[in-house]
Amino acid sequence: MGMPFRQPDQGHLQGTGEKGIDWLGDFKPETVSIAIDADRLYQLLREHQLYVQDFSCADESSKACVRRLLLALLNRPG
Repeated sequence: MGMPFRQPDQGHLQGTGEKGIDWLGDFKPETVSIAIDADRLYQLLREHQLYVQDFSCADESSKACVRRLLLALLNRPG
């Protein structure tokens, strides 16, 4: 049996080589903390626009929610 989730195309993590707007300036944080609606997170994961390797949860309730979302993705038909 294969892996339940595709391996992400690492190209989404690399620059395109094009010059864009330097909106960060000299400020280059390691991480950015955000909040996202659980339904939107489910949609991004389902459509392979966001991968579990790309984020972490800051608290236990978020971890539990993400576990439930991942189980729902595994159990969905088709």
